Order: sequence, then C-alpha cells, then structure tokens
Amino acid sequence: MKFDSFTFNRPSFYKKKAEIVYRLKKTAYALLDKDLDGDWKTFLGERSSLLKGYCRDRTVLDVGCGTGDFLNELKHRYGARTLFGLDISPAMISEAKNANPHYNYVIGSSDRLPFEDNSFDVVTFQWVYHHLSPSTASAAMNEAKRVSRETIVVQDTVGYDSGPMRYLSLLYWALVDGGSCYRTRAQWRELFEDNGLKVIEERFGSIIRTGIFVLGKAKSRTKRKRANGAQ
Repeated sequence: MKFDSFTFNRPSFYKKKAEIVYRLKKTAYALLDKDLDGDWKTFLGERSSLLKGYCRDRTVLDVGCGTGDFLNELKHRYGARTLFGLDISPAMISEAKNANPHYNYVIGSSDRLPFEDNSFDVVTFQWVYHHLSPSTASAAMNEAKRVSRETIVVQDTVGYDSGPMRYLSLLYWALVDGGSCYRTRAQWRELFEDNGLKVIEERFGSIIRTGIFVLGKAKSRTKRKRANGAQ
C-alpha cells in the first residue's frame, strides 16, 4: 500500500502527521533564520482574498474534501452558499460527516465525478493533484471543467524549477507525503493549458512551496492545434 493511501484511510493519523511535519519544518527553517509562520500567514491572507472573491454566495464542490474542514472555511470565512464534499476514501467521508455534518458528502473519484454538467459554480481542489498520475490529473481537470459553471480553484505544492533544492524537496515530498507528481509553475500552467483551462489569478508562498490558481475555461491546446490546422 502506498504511503498516501495509508494516510488517507486513517483520518486521525493524517491530521497528526500534518501537524508533526509542520512543526519539524518550522524548526528547520528557524535554524536558517527563516520565518515559516510569517510566510504562511502572508500566503493565507492572499488566498483569503481570492476565495472570498470567487466563492462568496456560490455553490461549491470541494474535491478531495478529507474530513470537511475546508468546507467550514468556505462557509464561515468565505461566504459560500451551498457546499458539497467529495472524497475517494470512505473513512474520510465518515469522519467528515461526524466532524462537519452540515454539508453534502459523496464518496467518489476526481476523474469520474458523479454529478451532472454545470452542477456547481466553483470546483475546488486542495493538495489533490500531486497525488494523481498525469493521466488521472488530466481526466480530473476535464471532469472539473464539465461540472463547473464559473471557475476552478487549485491549491497545491509548487516545486523548485532547478538546482539542489528541487531534488531535496522532491526527496522530502517522497518521504513524508508519497505523492505522484510535483510540478513547477511552468508545469502547472502546461497542465492547465493542455486541458482547456486558463489562469485568471494566482498566488504563491515564498518559503512554503504552495500556490493557488483560479482557473477559467478556454480551448485546450489540442483543440487549438486542430482548429489552426483546419484553416
């Protein structure tokens, strides 16, 4: 069993692991005279302004909702109107129903969303895509595009472009997270463009390797090539 599969089926372990890892990272960065808390606070402030702008009074689906904590944020901090959470882990959905029972939960996969076209104003993903293989990530993008009326919001890890830190961070992520694909900014943009999405707004941490992208629908690169070839 992959490490990420192990943690996703054990909600209490998943939360405890995240807390321990953050404390260890904070200590390590402090030795380098870097303020992890301060950078995270700055990023969350910029993220907050985006989510308020795009999620207020909207119907939102959170894909990979885990225990539902982000749904609480969307409702009480960002003013979302109606909220649905989807997760592939029955254990996570069971915990979500107990911990945050006021929302609509569905067990399902990101690449086969069990909803009709244009069911939601906004579809959100928090730290989901780096756990997906490239083919599954593309399928999930197209599914999100299908069920969303307005925008898609993706928050995830953003790798270093090159140099020793890229390889050190990839090793770190492999050891503590167990994901499948850690993209640079350029690789994220390529994924979006290849699947018919355009970046409307984006924000990034400085120390923390995290970014948030607000996406709108556009023609995919493949469709544009076909259209240009027909001219």
